[in-house]
Amino acid sequence: MPNATLLIATSRYAIRYANGKIHHLQSGKGVYFGVTKANGHYVFLARNKKKFTSLEFFDANFQFIKSHRVEDVEDGHQLRFINGYFYIANTGKNCITKISENLKEREDLFWTDADNDNHVNSINFCNEHFYIVCHRDKANKDNGHVLQLAEDFSPLKKISVGKHPHDIEFEGEILYSNDSRNSKLIKFDLQTRKRTVAKLSSAHLQRGIAIDKRHLFIGLSKEAKRRFRHWFIHSGYVLKCDKKKLKIIETIKLPRVGQVNDLILS
Repeated sequence: MPNATLLIATSRYAIRYANGKIHHLQSGKGVYFGVTKANGHYVFLARNKKKFTSLEFFDANFQFIKSHRVEDVEDGHQLRFINGYFYIANTGKNCITKISENLKEREDLFWTDADNDNHVNSINFCNEHFYIVCHRDKANKDNGHVLQLAEDFSPLKKISVGKHPHDIEFEGEILYSNDSRNSKLIKFDLQTRKRTVAKLSSAHLQRGIAIDKRHLFIGLSKEAKRRFRHWFIHSGYVLKCDKKKLKIIETIKLPRVGQVNDLILS
């Protein structure tokens, strides 16, 4: 994978993977759960054991700049920088937390059919709409969905993506998400509503999707009970897949990182 550089959020480390080598950018701030690009910087979301969340900032050369503590984020998951704001999937509060780029303003965003059992874990933006992943559905807790929202966060429609989903990434009108419980990748065409399902692994938890011109990169972790998930020091993996065929080309091993929680291409 000589031309791709990945930034990977794992249980133990903030990682940069480039030219076949693993670089630990940071450890000791808790569980790294999200990562995003923000105007020339790279930012990891870390969940501390003492129940607070921090944003860890790195410059364009992957050198640490600063840490910013974010109050009142419970069980924070994915982090994305969209149109000048940081958006955090604030899973414990079942909302999206919006923070200004200068880190001085924040707002918790809810929507009209939000339910405490939704377990919101991912967010993205495409064609003037927000999309969030609801890990569970009120009617059926084994099924989740992607919810399309207007820019004012009013809900527009639901897209079924399977059991216990994570992640939303786009390529044009194509939406990708992980059916984490069943180790499947979901490909959904927003125009035709055609849904394609690819089984990529077995008995593993899929979290994190990144896309380039030819490939998909998908995070893979050993399944474990929730309370032990980040404290068993297993190896994690990244699957490099052919985007057209939805077949694995390469499996990248990340020794003793615990869970792979999110990843992006830098």
